Amino acid sequence: MSEYLGMSYTGIVIAERVNTLLKVPKVLKQENKMELGINATEEQIKIISEEVEQKMLSVKRDGMERLVRIIKKYGYFESPSSTKHHSAYKGGLVIHCYKIEQLFRQLLDKFGIIDFPEESIIICCYFHDFCKVKQYIETENGFKTNPNNKKGHALLSLERLKQCITLTEDEELIIKYHMGMYGTHEFGYVKEYSIRELGRAFNNRIAKLFYFCDDMSSQFLEK
Repeated sequence: MSEYLGMSYTGIVIAERVNTLLKVPKVLKQENKMELGINATEEQIKIISEEVEQKMLSVKRDGMERLVRIIKKYGYFESPSSTKHHSAYKGGLVIHCYKIEQLFRQLLDKFGIIDFPEESIIICCYFHDFCKVKQYIETENGFKTNPNNKKGHALLSLERLKQCITLTEDEELIIKYHMGMYGTHEFGYVKEYSIRELGRAFNNRIAKLFYFCDDMSSQFLEK
């Protein structure tokens, strides 16, 4: 049990279930046959960033091209995913999102969920952490939080996204609650919704599944 210290009970249960169902290894095989370890190399980040940009542009929704121009301008593909917890290196944000996409697709397939739109997979996986663009500053000792960046997490991601594109009800629900208990007023450090609201949101099984994928990637595939 020592490897699960610091995780919620929900996280422990789903970790065991995912490992049982998928036997997820320490290295995930990607669609382009590339293998990613805990940290990606500069060459992997470059190749994956190019692939991800094309995936984003494949979404034929008003405002998507503008959205991609904005995230490139403000350093999406160079951003870390955190200062120290997971994928805390230049380019770590896109790698974090990429690993979530791989796991999310595996589980959608495993559980026979075939009606979730392709463009929704791309939007949720690659823009749920839009809030992290410009959130960190690189220093000699790694990254630190940018004090001038607007505070917020999932709600900030939604605010930024809605300035460019229209989201479906499922996309908005998934992005808003992707932090699970970590985003609740009662138990979280972000404090964007109540535990009661989260419980209602997780009646949507895809929203719950996406949270598990985000948590599993952060806890097991990116440390």
